[in-house]
Amino acid sequence: MKSMTGFGSASGTIKGSAVSVEISSVNHRGLEISIRLPFLWGALENYIREKIRNSINRGKVNVWIRRHITETSEPFFTFNENVVKEYLNHIQHIKALIPTSEEISINTLVQLPGVFETTITDEELENIKLELDPLLDTAIKELTKSKEAEGKSIEVQIRGIFNEIKESVGKLEEQCPILVETQKEKLRAKLNELSIAPHITEERLAMEIVIWADRLDISEEISRIKTHLSRVDEVLEMKQNGKTLNFLVQELAREFNTISAKLRDANLAWEVVNMKTQLEKIREQIQNVE
Repeated sequence: MKSMTGFGSASGTIKGSAVSVEISSVNHRGLEISIRLPFLWGALENYIREKIRNSINRGKVNVWIRRHITETSEPFFTFNENVVKEYLNHIQHIKALIPTSEEISINTLVQLPGVFETTITDEELENIKLELDPLLDTAIKELTKSKEAEGKSIEVQIRGIFNEIKESVGKLEEQCPILVETQKEKLRAKLNELSIAPHITEERLAMEIVIWADRLDISEEISRIKTHLSRVDEVLEMKQNGKTLNFLVQELAREFNTISAKLRDANLAWEVVNMKTQLEKIREQIQNVE
C-alpha cells in the first residue's frame, strides 16, 4: 500500500550548473502534475510529465527543477559582437544624416534584437535530458519510498479497524438467532391480542409471524458483510488499492444501513453505530491511499 503523500529529491551537475530536483505529492482524486523548469528547458516538460505518469497512479504532484548558475556553468545565451558593431555603424550613419548629440545607452543597446540570443538546439536539449534522467529517477525513487513508508502506517491502522469490525460482526452473528426468536415472541403476543376477531385463524397468525420475522432477520446481511471482509487482505495487498478499498467500504456501509433499519434491539443497534463509526475512520484513511 502506498500513500499519496510523499517527497523525493536529488541533485547533480548538468552542463556545469548545479541542478536540484524536488518532487512532492499530496492526495487528489486523480493524477494532476505541475512542473516548473529552468529557463529554456520548457521543451522537456512532456518528457518529464510522461515519466511521472509511468510511476504514479494518483495524487497532485509538483515537480521543481532548479538550475543554480556557478562559475563553471555553460552560458545559456550567446552574445553577438558583430551584431552590436553593425548597430553602432548604422547609428553613426543616422547621426550623420540627422545631426544630434544624443548617444545611445548601453541599456538600450543590449535590448536590441539579435544582441543576445537565448536559443537552445535540439541536440543540446537531448544532452540535458540524458543528464537529467538519472536525477529524476532518484527523486521518484525517494518519493516512492516516502509514500510506501506512510502507506505501511495507514495499512496497520486500517487492518486494526477492520479487525474491530469483524469482532462486532461476530457478536451480531451470535445474537442473530436469539434476536429472531425474540421478535417472533413479540409478534406472536401482539397478534394474539388481535386474534379476538373470529375471522383470524391460527394459520393466518402463524403466517404473519413468519413474514414479519423474515423482515427482521439480518442473517443475509451478515453473510454478505463477512464475504466483503474476507476480501480485505486481498485488497490490501494490491499495488493501487485506494479505489477498490473505497468501493469495499461503500458496500459495507450499505449492509450496515440495512441492518440498522431492521434491528429492534437497542444494544445491538448501538453495536452497529460503532461499526459505522469505525467504517468512517477507514474511509478517512483511504482518501490518502494511491
